[in-house]
Amino acid sequence: MQWTRPKSVRQIGEIPGRGRIYMEDYVIRFVKRLAEQSHGMEKAAVLLGTSLICDGEKIYQISGVVEIHNFAGRSGPKFTDEDWDYIYSEMKENFTDLEIVGWFYSCQGFSVNQAGQLLQMHKLNFEKRDKVLYLYDETDGEDSFFLYRSGQLEKQKGYYIYYEKNPEMQNYMINTRRENGVTPSEVVEDRAAKNFRSTVRNKKN
Repeated sequence: MQWTRPKSVRQIGEIPGRGRIYMEDYVIRFVKRLAEQSHGMEKAAVLLGTSLICDGEKIYQISGVVEIHNFAGRSGPKFTDEDWDYIYSEMKENFTDLEIVGWFYSCQGFSVNQAGQLLQMHKLNFEKRDKVLYLYDETDGEDSFFLYRSGQLEKQKGYYIYYEKNPEMQNYMINTRRENGVTPSEVVEDRAAKNFRSTVRNKKN
């Protein structure tokens, strides 16, 4: 399948070549804000985008996200039918032609015991286990991507953040804020992303 690499890309960490993960910056800022506003409670979301094989290498391009509500109050490791109904409803309403390519999980202080729980959840909730897991530890602000290989979640050394117009994700962010009682007139960019986008525009001009 033919794939076009995003033009404006920033590399985070090392990319060994076994697989490449590209995550749009609005998505990253949304899930990190979700974690930071969790007050120590676990948070989770499904990651949306496309996955394909390009020149023999697996590519994941993530451009959307849907939060799993009341994740901390779950009764077991498996997402409920109500969870999936909500996820697919939000996908249909907010995103076009995107598929589930992985999930996001955040907590406060990550333990070895939680690693086993996440592996179990990954296996139970994703029949096609070739999904990514994006993990964020609120305690130190550290984030990591994992890929399922040989029955385990294997930590990746790095990934890419890419910058481009993403109106669907922007609208989802605004609508989510409205649902939480906030009515922003626009999505406010953090300084680093704003400077990066400005630099890219100047180069194009």
